[in-house]
Amino acid sequence: MASEAGTILAAEVPIPLVAAAIARSVCEKPSWKERTFEYALVPGIGELWSIERLAPGDPRRLDGGNPAAAYDFIDLTGDGELSVHVAYRPEEVGCAALLLCMGFEPPAGLAYPRKIAQRAADYLAQAGARTEIDDWRP
Repeated sequence: MASEAGTILAAEVPIPLVAAAIARSVCEKPSWKERTFEYALVPGIGELWSIERLAPGDPRRLDGGNPAAAYDFIDLTGDGELSVHVAYRPEEVGCAALLLCMGFEPPAGLAYPRKIAQRAADYLAQAGARTEIDDWRP
């Protein structure tokens, strides 16, 4: 099932730092205030979700013809039915992470990659990194 849209997080830091910020945004539990207001539309963030790095050749990867430098799989439900795929690519300055939500129809699914990217950008900003978030459509 292909996604029709997603989110791009561009940062002026190397891939490992962006990947670490995304992993932290997925696994770290938000405060009560954040869960109630900022992440109310994305239940389970920081509590129920898991993230794993997919090796080249893993059948779950969606980048077959043009493999990404690194690829993460965020499982939103524990069974892989609803997931966010994150493909990292080096850029001229820093890197870009493309987050695609799979398993449900936009626009409902678009909140998930957008909120993950926003939270990761907040963590990167705390470390002094410049970031930019854009919507992606094929």
